[in-house]
Order: sequence, then structure tokens, then C-alpha cells
Amino acid sequence: MTLIQAQEVDCPELHALLKSEHPPTILDILPPEYYEKIRIPSALNACAFNADFIDLVQEISADQNDLIVVYGVGEDSLDWRVAVDKLHHAGYSNVSVLKAGIEGWVEAGYSVDGTEKKIQEDDRVFSIQGERRWKIDSEQSVLEWQGRKSTGHHHGTIKVSGHIFEENGELRGTIFADMKTIQDVDLEGDPLKPVLEHHLNSEDFFFTKLFPTAKFEITKTELNEVQSITYPQILATGTLTVRGVSHTIEVPLVITDLDETTISIETHFDIDRTKWGIIYGSSRFFRHLSYHKVFDIFSAQCLLYGELSPPNQ
Repeated sequence: MTLIQAQEVDCPELHALLKSEHPPTILDILPPEYYEKIRIPSALNACAFNADFIDLVQEISADQNDLIVVYGVGEDSLDWRVAVDKLHHAGYSNVSVLKAGIEGWVEAGYSVDGTEKKIQEDDRVFSIQGERRWKIDSEQSVLEWQGRKSTGHHHGTIKVSGHIFEENGELRGTIFADMKTIQDVDLEGDPLKPVLEHHLNSEDFFFTKLFPTAKFEITKTELNEVQSITYPQILATGTLTVRGVSHTIEVPLVITDLDETTISIETHFDIDRTKWGIIYGSSRFFRHLSYHKVFDIFSAQCLLYGELSPPNQ
């Protein structure tokens, strides 16, 4: 990120400017839903995260020499930094920033407008609380897969089910993949779609007639150093069983509390399919493959929705 210098103002200075004969344009750069709930009086809204941020600013203040004061949440949130850089690159030359943000303004005791007139709580990072248990909603949850070859790639879905629970300060659980539900997505409407799906179910790949279910059993979890709602909070170690072969893998988990009873769990990981006996098209095992070459690394993305279950269920 480019570090553009901007004039700083503190809360008393901004309060005085607002009472002056020629007050500056005050830009609240947070999303509209926050702006509606609490804002500095006379502030106008242009969300710095919007792709059309500069267009919004130009509707508010077309003169690039006008004095503009921007504010976001607080000094530790880089929203003000993003706004200052974008305004500078767009040619606005008279930009100041209230780094203390709306939080500092309220803490300093100045009045605010809005429907709630109180500081909004941050989204809460998921934390392990005790002995809760969630049943995986098989209708909403899905495993997305991607396989690659030198001429392109294919991707699709597999239905999943299972449960996740808290135990001794860690997460445990088992996720089941119904391998017979494997579908291709990118060939929708193409006569090759059923051909590929039949091949994936065959002995060359997942051999679903003999091994209809794959599973991942979590045996250990540990917290990552970074705890954020947009970064994997937990590293899960577990046993992945495919085609009757089991190996230990590690996967990152991004967990979100959607409400009091529902969580979402997202993970992304790559595996070397040949470790599970899926060697079709691998040049590590065959020569003269021609167009049958398939890359060894198989990618998966799993999005799970868990509904809180009563104890002992």
C-alpha cells in the first residue's frame, strides 16, 4: 500500500472547524449500514471499500481543492489510510484525516447523529466455549473439488454430512463425503459431462461402487497466532480416508458464528491423490500417457453449515 501523507486533525480541531464560517466536507468512509447508525453531525457517506468510492466523492465534492476531512472507525483500522491514498491518486489535494475515527469522537464526548448513536460492536471471532455440538446441514453444505490436466481443468461438487463438537478446549468431529454424489459443474450441458462423472466413479478414480464414502476425522486442533474473522483461526489435524486408504493431513478452518445456533466452517486444501491410490494419469507411475495425463495435486474447498444440537445428540 502506498503511504501518502495527509494532514491530521484531532477531535477538538475538527469540532472547531465544524463551527467555523466555512466548515470542511466531512466524509464518513464506512459502509452505509454503519453510517446510518452513528456518524459525526453533517458527515456525508462514501464507503472507502466501494469500487465507486471516488465517483461517490465526486458527487459530494467535485472541486478537488476543497478541504475534505475523512474518518473511519479508529486509528487501528486502516480504512482512513485506504481513503487518503485513493483521494490523493484521484487528484484531491486538500485532504485531512481524523485518525481517532468515530470511536475517538465519541470517547472525547462530542455529539453524534444516527439511528442508534452508539459505537457498533465488531464481528466476534469464533471461540471454543465448552461442550457444544453441531450437526452438519447436508442440504446447504458442500465439498467443491478441482482436478487439473495439461489441457485444462474440471471442477464440481460432492455432498457432505457429519458433526462437529467441542471437547477439552478443542474441536473434534467427522465429515463424511458421499462420493456417489460427485458431479462435474464446468461441463453442464455438454455430452461429456456424464462421461466424466462415470469415469470419476470408476476404478480409475474414486471406485465408488466399493468405496461410496470418504471421511475426514478431526483428531487435533490448535489456534493460529492470528485470530481474525477473515483468516483461518484454527488448524485442524485429522485422518482423511479415501478409497479405504487413510493419511493424516492438516487443514485451516475459517469459522464464523452466523447466529446463536448456526456456524459456518470453510476450509481449502490440496492433496496428492496418488497417496490414496488414485494414480490414473500420473506420469510418476505411467509412461506414454498422451492426453490421459492428469496432475497429481487435487484441490478441495469445503463449506459447512452447522446447526447447534441438543446435548448428547
